[in-house]
Amino acid sequence: MQQPLTTTPLPPAAPALSRDTTHAALRAAAYALHAYPGPVGELIDRELRSYVDSGHAAHPAALPARLIATLAAAESREPTAAPGRDNTSGLPARYRPGSPLQWEYGTSS
Repeated sequence: MQQPLTTTPLPPAAPALSRDTTHAALRAAAYALHAYPGPVGELIDRELRSYVDSGHAAHPAALPARLIATLAAAESREPTAAPGRDNTSGLPARYRPGSPLQWEYGTSS
């Protein structure tokens, strides 16, 4: 007598990444390359890009989600390290990170 085939149920599929999460991950990857030059920034960039390429949303406690949150917070504290904002030498004032709209003005000598 032949045994009936038993199949194990498949685990539920992970939800797909939203456009907002994809945008946040790619922005965090670009910020990491500028804020952490060298192998560390490249490693963070590679991790976040592979997360986006997978197309599946991660658990909030997973590494990609924590990296995105940490880099977004760092960018809000230090926006001058963000991509495209490296050249601030010609500006008359510089934002003081963490302050409520306070600016530091350079003096001419």
